[in-house]
Amino acid sequence: MLATVLHGPDDIRYEECPTPEPGPGEVLVQVRAVGVCGSDVPRVLADAAHFYPLILGHEFAGVIAGFGEGVRARPVGRGEAEVRAHSGGTGDTGQTGAGDTSLRAGAGAAGVGARPVGAAVASAGSDSRWTLGDRVTVAPLVPCHACEQCQRGHYSMCTHYSFIGSSRMGALAQYVAVPARNLVPLADSIDFPQAAMIEPSTVALHGIRVGDFRPGGHVAILGGGTVGLLTAQWARILGAKSVTVVDVDPHRLSVARDLGVSHTIDSRLTDPVEAARQLTEGEGFSHVFETAGQVATQNLALRLVARAGAITLIGNAHDDPHFPAATFELLNRREVHLTASWMSYSAPFPGVEWTDTVHYFASGALRWSPALLQDGHALPLSAVGGAFQLYRRPGAINGKLLFRPEA
Repeated sequence: MLATVLHGPDDIRYEECPTPEPGPGEVLVQVRAVGVCGSDVPRVLADAAHFYPLILGHEFAGVIAGFGEGVRARPVGRGEAEVRAHSGGTGDTGQTGAGDTSLRAGAGAAGVGARPVGAAVASAGSDSRWTLGDRVTVAPLVPCHACEQCQRGHYSMCTHYSFIGSSRMGALAQYVAVPARNLVPLADSIDFPQAAMIEPSTVALHGIRVGDFRPGGHVAILGGGTVGLLTAQWARILGAKSVTVVDVDPHRLSVARDLGVSHTIDSRLTDPVEAARQLTEGEGFSHVFETAGQVATQNLALRLVARAGAITLIGNAHDDPHFPAATFELLNRREVHLTASWMSYSAPFPGVEWTDTVHYFASGALRWSPALLQDGHALPLSAVGGAFQLYRRPGAINGKLLFRPEA
């Protein structure tokens, strides 16, 4: 097969390598679309990879191309209704309004109707029945399922996990071998570039859930990247009174408006603190989601949050956080609830973050646009090496880098 292989810092090559053989409990997935995560950048441009050679890529979708030992193959022809039932795709194409609070996001959103535990989650698991050609996305975390944290359903806290595209070979390739229990079936209405955005959406929804989000308030999203724009959409779907995205990139703010956010603030041109006062009747934002991982946005979160409000940190820090004492004191004075979010999993594995994303993408309530992609389109896999160099040029990245492996 052809793959992009990382051989060392800033040494990524498009080359022939052996097609992986699925082991016991695994399936072979032919990759149809794969995105680049911000966490991949230091692995390529710096020295953050666990080992070399390494195939990156953990945001992906494709079709089942083979089975390892112990994975039961479903007879051809039985799959369509079963996949739709698992994915929650019922044929509903109506959009969910911002005030709809009887949604499927689970108990993490207080006041939001939770579906029964386990509903629509039977899609993943080693005992699932699959057939060649089934359209799937894949949860990249491979937890041990045995440690204390896994037993509690805190899979991202697993002490013995591996991760597709980081500590095991990933999907910037024509094929990848993955555990069958990590498969999540796709509704027919979701195309592969959209499906490659499911993993970032699960990160956004997990942040909403662990942050104890409550509907009816004014919400701010700091950072208009992929995860930020998806977080904004989840806040809208789950009943925020208003959703405001703050960024310094006019293109990202334009995309945010197209995706249905209430307000945008270009913090280069407008004082976001003053804008917040005007947008929230002087109260500040009841919930602030920090998705950029920048010192500036971490500080800004403390200045924008309302009294007795909440801040959820989703973005990975790019530098050592530091705060003026007067800014940090706002945490105390305003009695702010501060929490953090890591990855995108809940029980039963891989979690409602995954099945809900598939459902709401399929229904259209969670909106998808090619404008979310770099220059509005996917690239061939052979372009990976050059595409990573865009990260060296400030302002050159305007969307998700997405690749479609050549057949």
